[in-house]
Amino acid sequence: MFRYVVVDTTPGLGEHTLVALEQATDGVFVTNMTVPSLRALRKEFELLVDLDLVPSNRHVILNFVEKNTGILPKDAARIIGAPIDVEVPRSIGAVLASNAGVPLIHNDVRDPAAKAIRTAVQRIEPAAVPTRKRIHRKARAAQ
Repeated sequence: MFRYVVVDTTPGLGEHTLVALEQATDGVFVTNMTVPSLRALRKEFELLVDLDLVPSNRHVILNFVEKNTGILPKDAARIIGAPIDVEVPRSIGAVLASNAGVPLIHNDVRDPAAKAIRTAVQRIEPAAVPTRKRIHRKARAAQ
């Protein structure tokens, strides 16, 4: 009935998450740059492999990437045992857009986090990413 269904689950692999993953074509796994979060994702991946529930298209997004945290993205990939597909930098623009109640990818199209989010969307559905002209038209209309 719907072209896309997005299921935002709680951390961990509860029953509802496993049922959703059984039907998923894409799995977007978001983690941050802390060792506990990275290790938790690694354990989830190991369990999903054991259960044969890894979605055919897996996307790993590293959120809140910033320098001087003691961990580099390559370290994060090593900890989780999978490559990082998209790095989303920490951004004040994301906070401002959230507080204003507007999508970041339309609020500040040049924001590095907005660019990373468009990259993530394009990995899943290339046609879903608007052209530069359409992005600017939407941003001007919202002002």
